[in-house]
Amino acid sequence: MSLGELWPQQGLVAGYHLNGNSNDFSGNGNNGTDTSITYSLANGKFNQGAGFNGSSSKILFNIQSVKTVSFWFRRNGNPSTAESILIPNSLGASGKSTIYFSVDGRIGFDIYSDGASAFKTILSDKVLSDNKFHYGVATIDVGGNVFLYVDGAQQSTTQISTPANFKIDSIGVNYNDTVFFNGSIDEVEIFNVTKDARWIRQQYALSVGKF
Repeated sequence: MSLGELWPQQGLVAGYHLNGNSNDFSGNGNNGTDTSITYSLANGKFNQGAGFNGSSSKILFNIQSVKTVSFWFRRNGNPSTAESILIPNSLGASGKSTIYFSVDGRIGFDIYSDGASAFKTILSDKVLSDNKFHYGVATIDVGGNVFLYVDGAQQSTTQISTPANFKIDSIGVNYNDTVFFNGSIDEVEIFNVTKDARWIRQQYALSVGKF
């Protein structure tokens, strides 16, 4: 259960403590399927977390109608080649969207809304080169506005022309199994409602003892 919100959390469709497995604690039965995941205290922000090796680790899902996804993450080292994928997903029926680490240490979000050849990219202002856990949130509202937050602060936004929901496919790998995440992920929560900036700030503040 996330800090700072009474149970049941509004719109929660899946939640993952990642304490030894990728079982869904929401009660909706959206359990993940693991490949090469290392669960340990060293990989966790709160208790255990999931470790990803950068070459084969992934957790697969099939969760529809997502408006908000939140997660704690820590990368290992600095990518020196193409983006390291953090949480890939689909947006709409025809495009593949991806939340990723850029080579310069920022979180990026490629949003496909009009098919595979049309997408927009938003990048965080904050550079994450400290190899510590950070809190990421991506949301989309009914008007097609897409927001990206890091550590409770809004980083960037864009608007897509075909408003839709996210479809969460996997954690740790892109949609065609070619780019993998190297690091740790903990406390993933997936909602079918758009969480606002106040909720996101509160979640982060409570989680780090600042509220």
